[in-house]
Amino acid sequence: MREAAQRLGLSERGVLKRIHAGTLRAERHGKRWVVFLPAEPRSEPSRTANRTSSEPTEPIEAEYRVVPAEQQAAVVNLVQQMIAPFVKELGETKEQLGRVTAERDALQARLSALEERHAESPTQASSAPQTATDAPPDMPWWAFWRRAD
Repeated sequence: MREAAQRLGLSERGVLKRIHAGTLRAERHGKRWVVFLPAEPRSEPSRTANRTSSEPTEPIEAEYRVVPAEQQAAVVNLVQQMIAPFVKELGETKEQLGRVTAERDALQARLSALEERHAESPTQASSAPQTATDAPPDMPWWAFWRRAD
């Protein structure tokens, strides 16, 4: 942050305010900020100059070092290598979900066909079994337990 402030001719707080206002592009990495500064050096520091994101910029890690593009590309490549197995697994899971969905749909169609066949077949009226209590229907449910007396 200090280096970016010196290059821009601002205080560290001024750099932070511009970052939060969106007039200065930066990314936060833990406790450090990577501030993207204009590519051309300034002839004289000005505390009122506004920077927009359309100006050419170069990344620097404000407090410690400049982050080269090669290092950024290496990090991106490393992240892509790390997530490749997860992307592959996601594809396999998606295929498996498709197979399971197709199987479910087939089973639902089969169930519907069986239900139709069952509805069309003549049903025999079977006498429903009486309750084991054989209590008269006008007797309350709790009276069964008192009946033994």
